[in-house]
Amino acid sequence: MTEPVKSILGAPLKNAPQTVNAFSIVFCNILIATIVFLSACNSGSYYQKKIELPDLKWAYSDTLAFQFSMPDTTGIYNIYVDIEHADTFSTQNVYMKLYTLFPDGKRLSKIKSFDLFDQQGKPIGACSGGKCRLHATLQEKAFFNSPGAYEITLEQYTREDPLPGIFSIGLTIESAGQRQ
Repeated sequence: MTEPVKSILGAPLKNAPQTVNAFSIVFCNILIATIVFLSACNSGSYYQKKIELPDLKWAYSDTLAFQFSMPDTTGIYNIYVDIEHADTFSTQNVYMKLYTLFPDGKRLSKIKSFDLFDQQGKPIGACSGGKCRLHATLQEKAFFNSPGAYEITLEQYTREDPLPGIFSIGLTIESAGQRQ
């Protein structure tokens, strides 16, 4: 079974062979379905933002605010902090003070440490060209009780001000694929 080769719009293609076998049609359909499926798998990010730090230093005064709206209170999410740092960063970890501002005005805070290197001094994240990127879990299976505007603020909380060797800090919120 053969049929003329047509463009997506249905018109015959110029300079194209005028016959296609059934195998080619099936192969093309499988290829398109695979591309669509892989694209859907990568669309789990609900929110993603990265803030570049001036002069590759994170000062106490550099408060990094990530604002987003959450209309769905039934979804469950994983929240990550993305840290880009120099592979020559001077300490094993970085401390951050985290604040969450809820739609009702309530504000919670906590202090969290993120390890950038293991006990042997090997970077935990992926490194290339003198820069490392760590995709660290801030909270798994998080849910938002109220719809509305949220803000997560991150502050540098180490003993050094400014903290050299930090390129950027990001926040990613991904769907966990579950519902409450």
